[in-house]
Amino acid sequence: MEPKEYLKRYQTSNREIKALMDQRKQLWEMMTEFSVSAPKSPIKDDTPGSMRDMISSKITDMDQRIKSRIEALQTIKYEIEDTISHLPDRQREVLRLKYINGLTWEQIAIELNYSYRNVLYLHRKALQCIQKSA
Repeated sequence: MEPKEYLKRYQTSNREIKALMDQRKQLWEMMTEFSVSAPKSPIKDDTPGSMRDMISSKITDMDQRIKSRIEALQTIKYEIEDTISHLPDRQREVLRLKYINGLTWEQIAIELNYSYRNVLYLHRKALQCIQKSA
């Protein structure tokens, strides 16, 4: 795996978790809307197989998936931090801000008070160092 792909795994995984959380939120909203708007019927809403139970079960499943992905995300973060910990400070900082914090090149330049070109140079050098050590 190329260094850039390896480092991008954190942001990719983070986006997947956010998408799962959005899906969970939509399920929760469906469940609460169904509870509020469902007409009163002689059958209790909490009977097995009710729409509310089905949605609640999906939310529970979604919670487990999110928890699992968050644990994997933390593992990825620790792996990346370990990989970049051996780099010179400036290179390590650029990679951390880019691949863990998700900043743009412009934001990194402002944050570190470097020129845009210097940030790109440090990034390239850091990737080369990772490639050599792999």
